[in-house]
Amino acid sequence: QGVGSRRLQISYHTESGHSWVNFGIPSAIHSLGKLIYHIAQLSVPETPRTTYNVGLISGGISVNTIAPEAQMILDMRSESGEALQDLEKEVRRLIDLVAQEDRVEARVKVVGDRPAGALPADHWLVQLAEQTADAVGLSLQWRAGSTDINYALGQGRPAICIGISRGHKLHNVGEYVETSPTLLGLKHTFLLLTTLATRAREKLLT
Repeated sequence: QGVGSRRLQISYHTESGHSWVNFGIPSAIHSLGKLIYHIAQLSVPETPRTTYNVGLISGGISVNTIAPEAQMILDMRSESGEALQDLEKEVRRLIDLVAQEDRVEARVKVVGDRPAGALPADHWLVQLAEQTADAVGLSLQWRAGSTDINYALGQGRPAICIGISRGHKLHNVGEYVETSPTLLGLKHTFLLLTTLATRAREKLLT
């Protein structure tokens, strides 16, 4: 299953000033912090699984300058394209709400877009992957993820993503990959690809 994702670069802009002399005028960083707080209060469905994360923030000029600009990048994901659209709609409402309340300018740019999609368990491509895995002594464990296959699934084309090993502590400083299963994983990949190529060749010749 391909997990859909949308990434927004969100920024607030206003005039700058001195933290003492101009205290009380709008601050882009304060507005961005308020937006992050509001987003963190959002409830999202567990099924279909839907998530959000503010992974990057930046802004400001100096410690005693009221920030004229601040930005963040928000990552939103869901197993459902509809749920993802609903989440983005609510986020955009909050962006505008904070801009109006704080009298700052809001700018939003889409910096990532992957459609959601899935193949049923009985699809021939899924079945072939499992059959070739059995042939080399592997048992596949299917998981939802966001990869390049999302683009194919979004266009109604069958696609799967397979790995050759197991990883742990994803996106953590202690992240690592097991090396011992790699050879068996490569054997499965080779068998699956050669089987697909053989079937495609036979279809062209008939």
